[in-house]
Amino acid sequence: MTYRQIMNSATELEIVGHLTQCDVHYRPKLSERVDLPAYGKKLFLRSQRFEMWEGATLAGLAAVYFDDGENRYGYISNISVLPEYNGRGIGLQLMHSVERFAADKGFEELILETGIDNTTALRLYEKCGFQVAEETSRMVHLRKRLVEHD
Repeated sequence: MTYRQIMNSATELEIVGHLTQCDVHYRPKLSERVDLPAYGKKLFLRSQRFEMWEGATLAGLAAVYFDDGENRYGYISNISVLPEYNGRGIGLQLMHSVERFAADKGFEELILETGIDNTTALRLYEKCGFQVAEETSRMVHLRKRLVEHD
């Protein structure tokens, strides 16, 4: 399969549709934590979006906030891949793109959180070099340093 990777191309409706299709695979379900249309709108308006497309299908999405210029960290709000595209390396490609972008812009760290039961996501983040910073009964907070200080 041939994928196109582009940034900030999806419409608000395409983002919401993608999140809705991925919802059942979040642990806990994304719709249990946020209002999907409102969250999709926020991602559309405020995040940098890394998108993986196959034809007209938004197969994978990473949404990151790079708005903490003082502390130089980016917050990965969403990484999602449509269920029928799982296992094809899309999540890994998106993560590498996020890391390159963050490093190129001078950001020093990426942070994110995922459900403690989301073993698929945790394996991806571990593979990408993220380390557990904190665990709660439902969520795991992870960090990855991009730049080492002297």
